[in-house]
Amino acid sequence: MNNGGDPGLVEQQLLDEIRLLRAELKAINKQRPLTVDPPQKQRPEMKVSLDRSLGERKPYVLRIQGLFDVEVKLSPMRATIFLALLLDLHSRSAGANENPDPLDRMIEIYREFDGTNASREQVAELIRVGLYRFELSILEEHIFSGPKLALIFNPKRLRLEIAKDSQISALSEISVSIAASDHKILALIDKFSSISPLGRVRSQGSLYISSGEQGWDRLFLEYFDHNEPVKNTSLFYRPALPTYSDQLLRHINAPTATFARKRVMLEGYKNGRVAFEETLMRQTLWDMITQMPSGEFKLYPAGVTADMVAGHLLEIMHQIDTCPGYSLSLTHATFPFIVGVVEIGEQARVESFTMFYRVPSLPRLEEATCFVLNDPFVAESVLTRVIGSVRAHPSTVSNRTEVREEVKSVLDYLQANGPMRA
Repeated sequence: MNNGGDPGLVEQQLLDEIRLLRAELKAINKQRPLTVDPPQKQRPEMKVSLDRSLGERKPYVLRIQGLFDVEVKLSPMRATIFLALLLDLHSRSAGANENPDPLDRMIEIYREFDGTNASREQVAELIRVGLYRFELSILEEHIFSGPKLALIFNPKRLRLEIAKDSQISALSEISVSIAASDHKILALIDKFSSISPLGRVRSQGSLYISSGEQGWDRLFLEYFDHNEPVKNTSLFYRPALPTYSDQLLRHINAPTATFARKRVMLEGYKNGRVAFEETLMRQTLWDMITQMPSGEFKLYPAGVTADMVAGHLLEIMHQIDTCPGYSLSLTHATFPFIVGVVEIGEQARVESFTMFYRVPSLPRLEEATCFVLNDPFVAESVLTRVIGSVRAHPSTVSNRTEVREEVKSVLDYLQANGPMRA
């Protein structure tokens, strides 16, 4: 900046530059306004994680951080009791009014953890003995306590309480979260939590969720099943389930939530409430019609036929033709990851959820867990710098007519030549 040494000129140039930057930021915010809720009073946190651990006798590890810090290895029985009781504690801390039978919950969890085929009566008796030993160990071991707070067990009500200075503390004053990395434990957490997946990610800010009916499927239905505008933008490894034909969804035993999500999205496409911008690698279309040596199609579960795959391609073409809210882009750009962003609400106040998906070992779709982050700035970065860069790649085609023709060419190949061979 050449100013001839005039301090007044320097100041004026700086002011002009600041005004220019403010104008640019204002223009950006008009295009995609970011809203940040005012900070709320933070409740004391208790973060719980339960994971599998190496070791035959105690194959689980429980970690608690926040109110107090502890790490302890657990047997299947002790892990069962802790998970059931902590799930109840988590639900009550979030204000849920449910009061399910804790013994029934423990029986189901123990069957998963131990793999037993014993009768319900036998498992119930094992759990009663386990609860008795659990009560004694909680009284004897003072590992679940901090300077002022402690975790205590109420044997009459079969629940955990938080004690503060020897007095029972109101759970509304405590924030409790539960996490796991194992997809089977995740599925149990999703199944038995009284708080919906969307409710949990809203309260916690982030969530690792299972691919089960009470996890992923329920979350994605919640994303769309309301009256607010919603937009989903994604890079994925296969076409999204709402593009599947109903026949194919029935064959793969898609849960009720998936059928409901497809219906809600199709209605939303037509009335302008829902928008879905899907980006796939071109190779994905050819992978759809590729048959493995086992006879199974590469992107589908066992038993899917060539006619079902053709029906899927026809359904995608139909949605391109008839659903203004649905758009598909095809690219040669390689993205060794799968991500998505869901935006809910009017422009003046948008909630943004970013999904970082775990790439499954096809066709093991039960491994397709995802990490969800509720953060507008992360969503904006992913949309502009990740998804945006792929969509701006020179090989990417988004024109509806051109995309439809590419899908049709794959369908024509399948109908003329049969499946491609891996």
